[in-house]
Amino acid sequence: MQTITRRGTSAYNTNPGPATYKVYRNVMDYGAKGDGVTDDTAAINTAISDQNRCGNGCASSTLTPAIVFFPSGNYLVSGSIIPFYLTQLVGDATNPPTITAKAGFGGSVIDADPYTANGQYWTNQNNFFKSIRHFVIDLTRTSATSGATGIHWQVAQATTLVDIVINMNTDPSTNHQGIFMENGSGGYMNGLIMNGGQYGLNVGNQQFTVRNLTVNGARTGIYANWAWGWTFQDLNINNCAMGFEINAGVGSEVIIDGNISNTPIFVRTLDTSDGDTVASAGSIVLDNIQFSNVTYGVVDSSNVVRLAGGTTTIREWFQGDLYAGTGTTPSYQQSLGASPPEKPSALLDSNGKIYSRSRTDYPQYAASAFASVKAAGAIGDGVTDDTVAIKSFIAANWGCKILFFDSGTYMVTDTILVPTGSIVVGEVWTLIIGDGANFADQNNPRAVIQVEETRAALLLWNGTLETKKVNRRPLPLGTFISV
Repeated sequence: MQTITRRGTSAYNTNPGPATYKVYRNVMDYGAKGDGVTDDTAAINTAISDQNRCGNGCASSTLTPAIVFFPSGNYLVSGSIIPFYLTQLVGDATNPPTITAKAGFGGSVIDADPYTANGQYWTNQNNFFKSIRHFVIDLTRTSATSGATGIHWQVAQATTLVDIVINMNTDPSTNHQGIFMENGSGGYMNGLIMNGGQYGLNVGNQQFTVRNLTVNGARTGIYANWAWGWTFQDLNINNCAMGFEINAGVGSEVIIDGNISNTPIFVRTLDTSDGDTVASAGSIVLDNIQFSNVTYGVVDSSNVVRLAGGTTTIREWFQGDLYAGTGTTPSYQQSLGASPPEKPSALLDSNGKIYSRSRTDYPQYAASAFASVKAAGAIGDGVTDDTVAIKSFIAANWGCKILFFDSGTYMVTDTILVPTGSIVVGEVWTLIIGDGANFADQNNPRAVIQVEETRAALLLWNGTLETKKVNRRPLPLGTFISV
């Protein structure tokens, strides 16, 4: 991350302008020390806010993208780090940095939408384009009763949390929270580990997808304070007093491929959904959940056990309204699935879980493995036709280099074909715009970007596409395409 030559620009930025605006920022260039002693709060927030970026009072903007990079180290903070609009906070993926809350700290170490006397920085449903990746957050210097929180993540679409460990106080009276979210509209989390705390996650949002989450030793692993619909896949809860508490009024929670160990109660639901005026309220689906020393699987608001625990595997259990055929009157169900649907083996990994791939910044590759589209002649100013330059760049480098699209706005007038076996990565939501006659006929639409092998397997997350087939000069550690 820190050794790649940076050529990224913001094409339409007018203050200070594309020529001088800095897309990439290293917090140490702004005075952060990362020595575990110096208070780095001001330096980090200056790195984020520098050059008139979209902060408090700015509803939204796509003119000021930024990657804010943290080299390995221990960054002591006494106040919240505030990621502005269109910001990626990225630590060293090979040796993630630690952000440590100073003794006496009582807020959120990273606050994606701070409260002020005049309201919040951003409307929660419009709080787009934020990513935090590769960090350890340490709350253990703060008082157990302080209510310190690792991340306040009140966000909407195009937001991600990836590869984050949050360490909290393990005292039985602890009020620490790993992640707090009270509302918002959608997003994605992956590869999170919560250690200790009152709550690993205390979360409410319209919809969210959470993968590969582990909670160890919390009083409550996950508290769902409200939701329309959340999906958890590959959930691991160990040594918690309660695994999952679902508040009244929560819509639906789907939990797939879980491992729950040494936790007396896996799920406590405060809404049975029976007779609820909202058809989906209180709906729960458990699919392929392995219990190890779990006393109760599901307990309702009256402390009635709805699913027994033990050391066993729950292939399927559900709670909610069941509709049969074309009928419009549901029947309320709380039961094990009598005939769980078969999962094709092609969708499963070696452990019988649904196959998944995590987002990566390709830290296993040296900087020399990346080829820059701007170094190859593309301009990315939103005006110049970059079609020929991009096509030539791909033809020269696919399959043997990672194709790096520096931050910018690339205007093209013809479809860009990407061979399978390529890796293509952007920088802070790089933009490619189709323009001209080839894209002008709405009755005969053409793709701006097209993967050449139409039968290739595709994966999509947070603007990343990957294909699996390789045809030419493969890179040494696998072949993918990401755009």
